[in-house]
Amino acid sequence: MEMNNKNKMPKLTIPVAVAGILKGDKILLLKRARQPFKGLWSLPGGKIKFGEFANEAIRREVKEETSIELSSAKYMGIVCERVLKDNSVVASHIIYVFSCEPQSENLISSEEGEARWFGRQEVFLHADDIIPTDFLIIKEMILNGSGGSYNCSVEQRGNKYKITEFVKVR
Repeated sequence: MEMNNKNKMPKLTIPVAVAGILKGDKILLLKRARQPFKGLWSLPGGKIKFGEFANEAIRREVKEETSIELSSAKYMGIVCERVLKDNSVVASHIIYVFSCEPQSENLISSEEGEARWFGRQEVFLHADDIIPTDFLIIKEMILNGSGGSYNCSVEQRGNKYKITEFVKVR
């Protein structure tokens, strides 16, 4: 197993669940208050805890980050993401993607960041302000309904991120 020299911990792929929460023609985004991707808008979600199912994690994460309870969480697919910096993989995620509907609408922001509803067209106008992988998840999987499995490579240049690959696995 490859080790991280910095703290002698094994380099692991982190399982994450994200929610494309739709209310009419709007989608909920969260402006990240922490690194990585601090200051960028993202889909609500987060790490799946040890022993937790992805569908449980998404409900927990959305509730923690926004106070919204979900009435439905439809599994859309998975994105295998790697983040590269100076031609080396610095992070790796398995992202379970859900298309969701809110049961409640008592939206609050949390320590994770500001929560806000965006119109579909507004999402495209703010594409540069959204985590690149999340933008493509929104565009392809949530709004276009094209579920399945994707491979994604993101290159980090300073504090900017650029997608170098987003390919549906057939």
